[in-house]
Amino acid sequence: MDGANVSRPEHPFGEQIVGPDGVPPPLFAQPMLHWLANIISSQAFADYQTVEQALAARPPENNGSYRVVPWAKAKENEPVFPKWTAKGRTKIPRTPTSWANQGFGWARRADFVTPVFGMHAARRAVLINANSEVLRFASQNNVHVLANHYLSNVSSVDGAATYLGMQPRTDLAEGFRSATMRLNPGLPQTLPAKEEEELRKSPDFVSLEADVARINEKIQQTTSEEARAELKSERSSLYASLRKLRRERLAGYQERQDPKYEPVGDHEQADWSQGHFDRIRHVLHPARRRLAQTLPLTALPRSEEWVSALKDLVELRNSDCSVAYQDSMRPVDGKCPVESCSLKMER
Repeated sequence: MDGANVSRPEHPFGEQIVGPDGVPPPLFAQPMLHWLANIISSQAFADYQTVEQALAARPPENNGSYRVVPWAKAKENEPVFPKWTAKGRTKIPRTPTSWANQGFGWARRADFVTPVFGMHAARRAVLINANSEVLRFASQNNVHVLANHYLSNVSSVDGAATYLGMQPRTDLAEGFRSATMRLNPGLPQTLPAKEEEELRKSPDFVSLEADVARINEKIQQTTSEEARAELKSERSSLYASLRKLRRERLAGYQERQDPKYEPVGDHEQADWSQGHFDRIRHVLHPARRRLAQTLPLTALPRSEEWVSALKDLVELRNSDCSVAYQDSMRPVDGKCPVESCSLKMER
């Protein structure tokens, strides 16, 4: 995103993307897939409203390399990547900070102890691998900013091969760069009972819980809606402080764990969150269940798997998230499916 305007994309990228081995990355790492899902679900194209229409677009006959796709007038001032809430899409753009926070969470769930995965980290990786266009890509005129804040401290130049005129290796620094994030395949994602109990008995936690209880009592006694709203806002801040204490405690506990590279045995206890998704998969939206299978696949754009994932992403973005996911819980002929109830329901 452009630093001056977070609603506007800054850098182009192509539809086809493959790695050095000629194999495309997993679908979850293909930018075009997620861009199209956001654009189509937002009805941002002026002429293409469905996945089929967008994929059927071709360059005009008099220009065989590209087609300029007009933007819908009503969407020109709306962000490409909006902020999402429990009620769905908003008109507020995702900020670099929100991307960084989400990336931090992804890295932690992927068992990295010290995750450094924000927009700056991704941008830095691009600049390290970039060619002579690096300064233009970085939108910087000062080479010192690039050298001091973006380029890696570990040189990736194969000095011996370059001196001898041999084909240089380009992967020399990969291991060093990834090692700084400290992968621990057995990283616990929740506090054990002992740590949780110690946290709850800590002075800060006890004080915050007492404040929450005090505010809850005031909310019950208050009749003024304005005063009640202020108290609820204060309570939300206290809840945020409690969550922060728990996050900090968990981060400290994770830092102290020794890496466990061997898989957990059949009779060994592992973190419950590692298998949580498999236990709740059956209650999720069908499109979400399919995406759990397709997004890790390596597939080229426009392939069957790629198109399936795109349609599911669009469906999720357009679905009413307040509707029950299970088909058996949806209304039948506008009524509750339970025979003894038959209450009229819209959804």
